[in-house]
Amino acid sequence: MSADIFLDTNILIYAYDSQAGSKHLVARDILRSFWDSLIICAAVKGDANTILTEYLSHDQCIEGVRIQNPFLA
Repeated sequence: MSADIFLDTNILIYAYDSQAGSKHLVARDILRSFWDSLIICAAVKGDANTILTEYLSHDQCIEGVRIQNPFLA
């Protein structure tokens, strides 16, 4: 799996600096998407069959890994 995005550390700084105004909001949103991709990549590399989470799309399959929300009835 190749990386489509490389994250510069200034994005991390802005994400945690609530005084950074709009940069804080943008960086926070970027990290939320980036973090999800790290979870998926780790599951793929680890040959997992399933990711249990409530933050990704339930029953979606990415690279052979099924996403399941354990809190859905």
